[in-house]
Amino acid sequence: MSIDSIRCVIGASLGSDSDRGSSSVGSEMIANRPFSSAPYWALIAIALGGLLADQISKIRAFAPVETEAIPHEIIAGWVTGVLAINDGAMGNLGGGYLATPTVCAVEGLFSLAAAVFCIHRYNKRLRWSAAILLGVVAAGVLGNAVDRLALGYVRDFLTTPLLPLWIFNLADIFILFGTVLLLGSWFLHKLIVNFVPNEFQGRSVAPRPTEA
Repeated sequence: MSIDSIRCVIGASLGSDSDRGSSSVGSEMIANRPFSSAPYWALIAIALGGLLADQISKIRAFAPVETEAIPHEIIAGWVTGVLAINDGAMGNLGGGYLATPTVCAVEGLFSLAAAVFCIHRYNKRLRWSAAILLGVVAAGVLGNAVDRLALGYVRDFLTTPLLPLWIFNLADIFILFGTVLLLGSWFLHKLIVNFVPNEFQGRSVAPRPTEA
């Protein structure tokens, strides 16, 4: 996950309910809503659950076998199981250098720390959709970070005809689809807030007091 994508993901998760394009009255009403920690706990649970699923899938894929491991179809015509190790970034970029796995792991963890800090610092209200999708992204980042810090490389074991040159793992899927869906959710939310009248959004905006 690059630094540019960090900004996008943070913006998507923070944009939530206090959008800059909405009216000041609406923002004041949203700011007065009671704080709920439930979305944050959901984010943590999804991140840890996804991390566990990623590590289990890698352990099973790389478990010792009596016969020589050969490619095998997992989903006929779509996903094939192979074994590969990646000591670089996504697509093995920067591979072959001792420091690359550590740098990639630290960058990913810094991304998550920056997101959590910004959420806390600006006291934004995290939407459920953003919490769920950010949890998925976090699961992917944590999954690959654990591999890089513990093993010095990432265990990849999946490939698809759609991307024949890319061997990936469950964590990569979490990062890719979680980020795309998160940004899509953020963009859709912006459209609704800026172009759909308040009455159709379920908001009841009180009239501003008139000046004497």
